[in-house]
Amino acid sequence: MDFQLTDEQVLLRDTTRNLLSRSYDQDSRNKIADTELGFSRDVWNQLAEIGILGLGFDEEAGGQIEVMVVMTEIGRHLAPEPVVHAALGPGNLIADSGSDDQRSILDEVAAGQKLLAFAHDGVTTAARQGDSWTLTGRKNPVLAGDSADTLVVSATETVRVTRDQIEEMRPGTVSVMPAGLDKQLTPQDLADLVAFLSHAK
Repeated sequence: MDFQLTDEQVLLRDTTRNLLSRSYDQDSRNKIADTELGFSRDVWNQLAEIGILGLGFDEEAGGQIEVMVVMTEIGRHLAPEPVVHAALGPGNLIADSGSDDQRSILDEVAAGQKLLAFAHDGVTTAARQGDSWTLTGRKNPVLAGDSADTLVVSATETVRVTRDQIEEMRPGTVSVMPAGLDKQLTPQDLADLVAFLSHAK
């Protein structure tokens, strides 16, 4: 197996390295990190121009090796730009699993015009209401959520079943509480849940 980078991957690595070397030293990095945004929009736009913010969105945009090459340079320079959290992570989820309508945002993400965030940690349910969805729950933390234009939210779909659709009802042995929920709730959340269940009819 050949572990050598291709000429295109070397060019991507060197271009990313040169951009970040020009953009950041310790003082400039600290100043940018202390701003409200926490990263440089100018550097973000330059990353977009190189094609970094769209890596993996389609077969022609590069794959995992290209992402590794870029992230190595971002780590080497301690660059504060949220490339994974605001572009590549949620963008690749949309590219892999989104509808055509949802994928339409990817060109703007790759161009640096839209920032994404993936809201995953926590419990959230989704219930269909006509042509839209209602989300109920809590997600924390949402990395890059403070600067995101669009959130990609993981949720469990709620399905309503009427009594006449049920042929037989039997006691179950499986808990209706999602596995691991007790580890995600605060002590107050657990107390509220117990109080609610003890009064439920």
